[in-house]
Amino acid sequence: MKKFIMVLFLLGLSSISARPVAAQNKNFSGSWRLDAGRCSLSEISPYFQPDIRMDIRHTEGRISIKKAIIGTTQTINREASYTTDRKESLHSGQGIKDLKGVCYWENDRLIIDGEEEGAMAAMSSGGGEPARTEYFRYSIREEYSLSPDGKTLTIVTVIRVPEGEKKGTYVFDRTDGLPVC
Repeated sequence: MKKFIMVLFLLGLSSISARPVAAQNKNFSGSWRLDAGRCSLSEISPYFQPDIRMDIRHTEGRISIKKAIIGTTQTINREASYTTDRKESLHSGQGIKDLKGVCYWENDRLIIDGEEEGAMAAMSSGGGEPARTEYFRYSIREEYSLSPDGKTLTIVTVIRVPEGEKKGTYVFDRTDGLPVC
């Protein structure tokens, strides 16, 4: 009987050690710049193709993302930090201070499910500068994956807004050593 229990115990250990460890080996740290020519953003933004630069710091169990979205008239800077254990994290937008998100591994992809901030400008009757900006929350899911050589970061994004779901694929090239944000 003791031998039978020992065999079951060893089989259990071998199944634990046979689980994929690819997720622990992926590290998204680096400086990244959007390669707009390889992106599929028409659902999200058919008219506007921004220049996006990111700086990611990824350590065991934590990821911090600095993102600069560079448009023709302004640059939007965003920062968020998460733990990779599905614990809720808070970050701030430009108008909303308590945007929520969770981050976790799904096989070798890193998933971020959370909220982001959108903005609508209310124009004054005379035109010119906006009279005020109204901010709103929207739901977002991002799936981060790395190419085998670690030089290309792909983020598949699904945005949920009142008008429905919109999907886009962002492709970034590693630019380590160049200023990003």
